[in-house]
Amino acid sequence: MEMKKILISGFLYLFAIQIDAQAIELVAIDVQGASDQFINLVIIGDGYTETQQEKFVNDAKSFKDYLFTLEPFKNYADFFNIYAIKVVSVDSGARHDNSAPDCPGINSHPILKPNTYFDVRFDAGNIHRLVVPFKAGNISSTLSKFFPLYDQVVLLSNTPYYGGSGGVYSTSTLHRSSNEISAHELGHSFAGLADEYYAGDQYAGEFRNMTKVTDSTLIKWKSWLGYKNVGIYQHCCGGNSALWYKPNQSCKMQALGNPFCPVCIEGIIESIHNLASSVVAYSPLDTSINLGDSSLKFKLLQLIKPIPNTLKVEWKFKNQIVSDSQDSVTILSKDIPLGKSVVNVFVQDTSKLLRINNHKNLHFDLIQWNINKTLNSIGVTNKKSKLFVDIYPIPANDFLNFTIQSELKSRFRLRIISTEGREFLNKELPEFDENYQEKINMYNCPEGNYILQLFGNGLTLEEKFQIVKD
Repeated sequence: MEMKKILISGFLYLFAIQIDAQAIELVAIDVQGASDQFINLVIIGDGYTETQQEKFVNDAKSFKDYLFTLEPFKNYADFFNIYAIKVVSVDSGARHDNSAPDCPGINSHPILKPNTYFDVRFDAGNIHRLVVPFKAGNISSTLSKFFPLYDQVVLLSNTPYYGGSGGVYSTSTLHRSSNEISAHELGHSFAGLADEYYAGDQYAGEFRNMTKVTDSTLIKWKSWLGYKNVGIYQHCCGGNSALWYKPNQSCKMQALGNPFCPVCIEGIIESIHNLASSVVAYSPLDTSINLGDSSLKFKLLQLIKPIPNTLKVEWKFKNQIVSDSQDSVTILSKDIPLGKSVVNVFVQDTSKLLRINNHKNLHFDLIQWNINKTLNSIGVTNKKSKLFVDIYPIPANDFLNFTIQSELKSRFRLRIISTEGREFLNKELPEFDENYQEKINMYNCPEGNYILQLFGNGLTLEEKFQIVKD
């Protein structure tokens, strides 16, 4: 999981401080839990005067209410804390110098030069609607001094004219389409998505939803082809634009008012998974009990669940599945062997909004309890981590790429067998801290069904895959 900016615990409460002579006030709009456990979406305002701060909070709430009507944000709303930061500007509005070639004219949008704290301006990059905070340093200093645990920032500019931008800070105005603009820009800032209209050669590149690949067997969104109009569509009609392709023609990343396409939805969910763990609290923590106690109860005290709940919870004891649907298990002390044993719980999101292209892609939140039983007592220690396993391509041909990432120092054994039981690979992997990758030669393996087995850290994973020869 991506590390937060700093580690703190507990809730942040409403209070005010002074930064650079500006009154800065934090408003908790919708707080699910501790800031180090949830994704912190912080909304800040520019061009709001002292008497307009209530308006800013209402604008922030309006954006929050809208955002969580959209798929997949509505499915993962419980993963987010929402805060607003009040910042007072001297003047209301946003700067417009009327300097871009495509400016609509001063009768439609007059020249304005208000004094605002983040100096949000139109005409950035010679594009009228590209609205950018020119004092981005004030944003970073405000956040670092006041809310350093932020994960995503949305800047609302207090102007009725159309515009916005992505970048590090998602920015939009209060035009009637402002909520749509903010959601679109979050696609850039939060999930790293490309525009699905052609924004210009400087913005073209290999993104989750943009590519030069046209082979349907190789394209990034292969697993979505044919679903909800996902295809391979040329960006435009000439020059460099004709070299680039997108997955959809009616995505929010192309035009406001559309939903996010399936490929972009998947990208947003992956960003959510990278920032937050589904497991918030569990028990027991490190403890020791008398042998006379009849049982040990292992429990997930708090889970962040998608809506509807798509989490799969699987418990293992002595490498055997003991439950695959409960938030807790009870192990009788008489069933715990003398010496060392392990209880694991794997929590996996099985949402149908995820279809990783021709990969067997597994994300687990893992809690591991190490048990040491003596003649007099049972000692329990615990570790929490994320585990990621990626196997591709599926089906395989002559090679199988294997990646495993673990937050714990790990040593695993990798085994590949046919479903008939014939062993093709059995090797001890070198110890690694975070990441291990290998390209496995499958040239001598005939077509058929296989099982990849992974043993280590008290866990056992089995995943089926196929080999198909050309």
